[in-house]
Order: sequence, then structure tokens, then C-alpha cells
Amino acid sequence: MIEVFSSVDVGVILPIVLITLAQVQAILERDEYLCWFPDPHVHSGKLSIHHIKGKHDSPGNLISVCNGGAHWGKLHNGATAEQKEEWARELAEIAAERTRVARAWGWKFE
Repeated sequence: MIEVFSSVDVGVILPIVLITLAQVQAILERDEYLCWFPDPHVHSGKLSIHHIKGKHDSPGNLISVCNGGAHWGKLHNGATAEQKEEWARELAEIAAERTRVARAWGWKFE
């Protein structure tokens, strides 16, 4: 079972910027309820929606990652600026490709 957490009980941890439940659901479905952090790992079973760059809520800037200090924590703390930039580039490529494919299948991210 996948657990998705929220500081306001809406299904996902939403640091600083609140995204809608519809956005959360669309991103989780697009990402197949998986963590897309670019390293081999065992899924923690807990997901968070991560803003890749800045705080805009477009599908290409949102991606699901493990929560609980695993990957969400790495993306926000305990990494060098260079590591964060590298991860942001990789995650942006993944999000863009997954969004392109989802839109080709008729998905709408509203």
C-alpha cells in the first residue's frame, strides 16, 4: 500500500505551496505511484509531491518522490548545490517525458 502524507490531510505533504487534490492525484497517477528520484532504491511506500524548480505547479515541475527523509529530504537538505542542480535536471527530464506521454494519451492536468 502506498501512503501519501499531508500536513493538512489532503493526501500529500505540501511544503510551503498548496497544490490541489486534483493536481496531486494527476501527478501520482502520471508517475504510477512511484518515486522517481534518480538512484536505485527500495521504495519507502510513502510519497511526496516535489516542486523541481521554484514553486510553479505545472505538471513538468512536479514529481513524486519518497518521503520520510529519504529523497524529499535529500532534495531539500544535506546536498550540495551541484547535486541539487543535477537532480533537478534529471527530475525535470523525467517529469517532462512522463507529462508528454500522459498528454498523448489524453490526460489533462488542470
